[in-house]
Amino acid sequence: MAVLFLAQHFHLAANSLCHANDSDGILSVWTPDPVPGPHPGYQMWDMYAYWDTFAINPYQMAASSLPDSLMLHILHMDCGFSMPIAGALTSGFGYRWGRQHKGIDLDLNTGDTVVSMFDGVVRVSGYHSGFGNVVLVRHHNGLETVYGHLSRRYVKPGDMIYAGQAVGLGGSTGRSTGPHLHFETRFMGLAFDPQRIINIDSGELYDEYLTITPELFEMPAPPPSAYKTRKPASYYRRSQYRHKH
Repeated sequence: MAVLFLAQHFHLAANSLCHANDSDGILSVWTPDPVPGPHPGYQMWDMYAYWDTFAINPYQMAASSLPDSLMLHILHMDCGFSMPIAGALTSGFGYRWGRQHKGIDLDLNTGDTVVSMFDGVVRVSGYHSGFGNVVLVRHHNGLETVYGHLSRRYVKPGDMIYAGQAVGLGGSTGRSTGPHLHFETRFMGLAFDPQRIINIDSGELYDEYLTITPELFEMPAPPPSAYKTRKPASYYRRSQYRHKH
């Protein structure tokens, strides 16, 4: 059933989601019959084996098992793009306090609207330890994006959404020291630095293509300061720290 559910969603998504004017016809083309073989409109069809609405990374794939090089068309089918929030970078991808930080943090105020980066289908929407209220969207270009620490979620698993559509409101739920968006980009469950594809300052994509290699998912070696004793949470809530980082 999970495979059938996924096939149906991506059959519809590949044909209808990128064209807002066709949205009224979505239900009319729904069929309980499985779609045979990879659909030409969805280039990563045969790489995602199943649909899991709970786990952030259900695939448990090693980067070493990926092809040596794979070209990803991240604006496939002329779908849209939008920055999740127009906030400054407050923490980057890499080690932090001796732990892996698998995304970036973008500044916001509680209640600010957070939007989907690309068109796609919501796979996860719920409360997860660490992430707090979190939404994960699987996009038609093969990427998945994660939006964490939300104060409110607007979408549910199975919802088909467009780039720029609200997924929730910013907040500080879960393991958080203050209001911000924890944002991740993933391929087959493997996280990589979102700044490899987006320019935070300009709010634009660097390129419409991304070359996937095992090296893309390597996390930079932590500086010695990363292993220093973590300061109390109250320190990181202070405005002077947030402006410096």
